[in-house]
Amino acid sequence: MKETTVEIIKICDRHADRLNWAMTQLQKHIPFTGQTLKQINDVELAILDQFSTRFAKLQLTVRPFRRPVHQISQLRLDKG
Repeated sequence: MKETTVEIIKICDRHADRLNWAMTQLQKHIPFTGQTLKQINDVELAILDQFSTRFAKLQLTVRPFRRPVHQISQLRLDKG
């Protein structure tokens, strides 16, 4: 079944909410360096894993909506 745009936006919002939560949990380690990554405990590592998985899922979800740069520029000109 093909998802509607509204359903896809809801999915993207859910991914974004979880990405934001993960980043909040990992804030004390940002910017990520070799040293800060050595300090990550098992729970934080699971959160980082969740972040990378969610980010990949978000990219896959929005992929059909991506447009070449020249089309995006044209859309902006048409609205202005």
